[in-house]
Amino acid sequence: NNNDDDDGGSNGHDDNNPNPHIRLPMTCCLIVAMDRGRSLEEAKENVELAIDMMMKKENGNDDNDDDKNDGNEESMIVGMDLGGNPVRQDFRLFQPLLERARQAGLRITLHCAEIPCANEATTTTTAAAAANNGNTDVNAADNTADNQDDHLHRRRQELEALLQFRPDRLGHALLLPPDLIQQMLQQHSQGMTVIPIESCPTSNVMTLELATGQTGGNLVQALRDSHPTLWQWIHAPPNNNNDSNKLFPLAICTDDPGVFDTTLTQELVLTQHALRLPASRLQELVYQSLEYAFCSEKTKSVIRHQWQQHHHHCRGGQEQEANYAAIVKQGY
Repeated sequence: NNNDDDDGGSNGHDDNNPNPHIRLPMTCCLIVAMDRGRSLEEAKENVELAIDMMMKKENGNDDNDDDKNDGNEESMIVGMDLGGNPVRQDFRLFQPLLERARQAGLRITLHCAEIPCANEATTTTTAAAAANNGNTDVNAADNTADNQDDHLHRRRQELEALLQFRPDRLGHALLLPPDLIQQMLQQHSQGMTVIPIESCPTSNVMTLELATGQTGGNLVQALRDSHPTLWQWIHAPPNNNNDSNKLFPLAICTDDPGVFDTTLTQELVLTQHALRLPASRLQELVYQSLEYAFCSEKTKSVIRHQWQQHHHHCRGGQEQEANYAAIVKQGY
């Protein structure tokens, strides 16, 4: 939002003399979600509505008189997401709808590895899963050890199918099996393309109940000592592709800021403090994450210019470290 303040004054942003304590303008785009706990009919309706709204905007046929364009304006609808209760239904049931959205030009992000699965790769399906073409409710298993093992293997098959689909981003990816984590880290170190991960620190700590026991409810300590993957993504060695210095593809996000009473700034400060990152490393992480945004390259270019102008004129290093420390002291 680049509007003036309510009192009619400037928002304080000036490319020639930016104030380091003033927020840069925000660019908002929308991702339409499908809930895997609801029907395929509802999911299909969401996909068709998202495609319709995207196409109307891009073709200049938006019915909103206050927002007419000549067909060259970017749509605010940029992607589709599959989330909801991870033990309900199967990603493969929704895959044709996601492919339909992808072919229409929408980007795809998928909630991933929010519940445990088998640690070893699977090559066969159970008779029940094969007969139903993956249409199983993984919450319907009995309490027997055999059924639990079968359950974990089905989840592994679903996870493998999801990764083979190659979405543009992965949501959470908390409980990836160790072999897949190592595979992703190795691919990154060799300069291969790795699907970017959206990590939501506070949400992850709360939903996995990590801030208990020895951490005594301390959010920072729980994130530092108990998060299953974030430390590995953050501290993965830069890749060797064309002598670049790219970090592992990771974006720090909020999940539900209302539910978890957080903001993106708080999530970044929490990550910096818990994982002991210098301000320069945090800046690099945030700047690189723009590559994974679903907005257009034109919009990314504008945001990069704003960032570079702001960063060039602002004092860095010790002042920024002091700012982070002050926020940590207030919030944690």
